[in-house]
Amino acid sequence: MEIRKTLNESDFYKIESIQQVSKNDLLLSDYKKIFDDLVESEIIKSSSFVDNIWVVYDPLSQLDLHLKFNLISYPKINEHLKFFLLLRLISGKTPKTIYDELASLRKVILGSRGFEDITQLKSILAESTMKYKSLGYHMVSTTSNFIEFYRNDNHHEILNICSSMPRKPKTTRDLPDFQDVLELDDVINHYFKNNDVEETIGYIPILVWWLLTNTLPMRPSELLKLKKNCLSFDDKKNEPYTISVPRIKNKTSEIGFSIKYDSVAIDRKAYELLSEAKDKVNMYFPYSEYFFPSEMFSINSKVRGKKKNPIMNLRDFNDLKDRFYKKIVEEKYQRYNLERVKAGDTRHFAIINMCLQGFSMHNVATLAGHSELKITQGYFSHAKHFAQSYVYRLAHLKFETNISYKMGSSIVGWKKYIVHKSLIEKNKINESHVGIVQYGFCSELKENFPNTCIEFCEFCPKYIFSPSVNEREEAIKWLSHHSKDLEKRIEESIELLDSLFSLPQRYGHDLNTAERKSAAKKLQHYIQLKSKVDADITGDMNGKY
Repeated sequence: MEIRKTLNESDFYKIESIQQVSKNDLLLSDYKKIFDDLVESEIIKSSSFVDNIWVVYDPLSQLDLHLKFNLISYPKINEHLKFFLLLRLISGKTPKTIYDELASLRKVILGSRGFEDITQLKSILAESTMKYKSLGYHMVSTTSNFIEFYRNDNHHEILNICSSMPRKPKTTRDLPDFQDVLELDDVINHYFKNNDVEETIGYIPILVWWLLTNTLPMRPSELLKLKKNCLSFDDKKNEPYTISVPRIKNKTSEIGFSIKYDSVAIDRKAYELLSEAKDKVNMYFPYSEYFFPSEMFSINSKVRGKKKNPIMNLRDFNDLKDRFYKKIVEEKYQRYNLERVKAGDTRHFAIINMCLQGFSMHNVATLAGHSELKITQGYFSHAKHFAQSYVYRLAHLKFETNISYKMGSSIVGWKKYIVHKSLIEKNKINESHVGIVQYGFCSELKENFPNTCIEFCEFCPKYIFSPSVNEREEAIKWLSHHSKDLEKRIEESIELLDSLFSLPQRYGHDLNTAERKSAAKKLQHYIQLKSKVDADITGDMNGKY
């Protein structure tokens, strides 16, 4: 098996040592020394190496995980499982990862009678990959890694079986349907804007999670460690509003994890919303230094009890999110059958958003904590559907509302003002306005015309689409042609951003910033134009005009 250790690291490179280790390379005393070091670091809470259950603290989920080494029928394998997992821990694998690896190995060991029944072992692996996909691939990989380390008498045969199993396809993370994501965005915005603090206090973590991690690519475990004093304002700085966000770094050169705090610039709206959320938390939990004190979970829960940890853990947060979907999204807002957003999905939305705004691949990878740039590159596979969904949502917002609407906390985060096409209704057009134009009316005042005219009526917010009965079919074709053209331009802009995004940097110097920013602005412009055109088409199809 491999043991990786970081020797040197900067913003632009990472040097690691990779050492291959098998069971005979270390003595029992070496493993006991590793165990003692992990106990001293408070990673392992058990008192003795020979215990059948090790309690391992996972700082990411803030949970105590119980590793069971009670395979009494296979004492040699049982001992080598301990050796294997100790090496995995010091290589930087998280306690949750080794907990899952032990669960997979126990199933394989018991099912194959200690790796002796090769036929049964092959059946277990084949069934797991067919039924459970990712979990099956994980079981095959973990079995192969352990056998490489353990090297029992038939290890070559087992390794051949593992290599013959289906491989995990190289795909990017599956994300929920973006239409359902935007539906959830509407619910969250409306719920927290239109209900008092007594109603919403128990769900404040949902608001902060949605507001912050859709903008900054934070992991859920990092979000939960956010402190109340994270916000700063300094009017002497170019970017006066900042937030201090926790970053969990896996210390591959030594045991454990480190938490550092990065200061990140945010806009005034985000600062004000977070400050308001902090004030609400202070009303109920003034003693806690954290945004998410553990007691907050119990407010809307039937099961109440004192929590051991000062902050909410990941399991509690996921339970709270499920409760929000059931009680608020479904029961209160009647939005059923939405594909649910997982806690870590918003981080990926933020990454896609940054890609579409023209950030460099290196900057996105750094903020996202990606160890390899090719991971970041894969996010453009979601970009087209993301943009299409956003256009659809903007079009319907323009169609549904008769007032200006600001997506201040939307997942795209471009913070554009969306103004309805008919700020002034058709029947209010009078002699002071420009009046009749192609397939509709212009609501611009004559005194401002033509200085404010953009020449293309179909894209203008002052344009009211209102074709006569005889013109309707021709007018819809006219708009549909523009809609298809804009769809093509959106796709071309995304392709251009993708190609610019993957261009290399030279010694950390970004060589194509201007081109990326220009492409991003064009994309945003085309999205706005297409949403305007599609809103007019939707309005006509629904008999609104």
